[in-house]
Amino acid sequence: MGYLNDNRERLFPEVKDFSDPQNQWRHADVNKLTYNEWFWYHPSAYNLLSIGMWVIGALMLLVGTIYSLYKGWRVICVIQCLLGMFCIVQLKKRITEYQYYKDTTFYDVFVRDYNDKHE
Repeated sequence: MGYLNDNRERLFPEVKDFSDPQNQWRHADVNKLTYNEWFWYHPSAYNLLSIGMWVIGALMLLVGTIYSLYKGWRVICVIQCLLGMFCIVQLKKRITEYQYYKDTTFYDVFVRDYNDKHE
């Protein structure tokens, strides 16, 4: 399978049932969680990274576009501008779809077992 699934008992000793949604951490006060509890079990960590990576990418490419325009590197400026527009479109998509993944955590995505009853 994968590293996390193969080593999850060692990496997550506090979890006894990997099909449990771990709501004790999902709905907890962020200030009372350790870093690992926050990162793996709280939706704010997943949302921060899934939206934040597009914001950071768009900002970096905007700065690169402005610098390339200043230096007169037109081809690089056009490429960075296109990539920046792609980041903005993806950011808009993530924001409009927020209602569908707002309670998702990294634990849900990478470690949790789901019992499918559709056999």
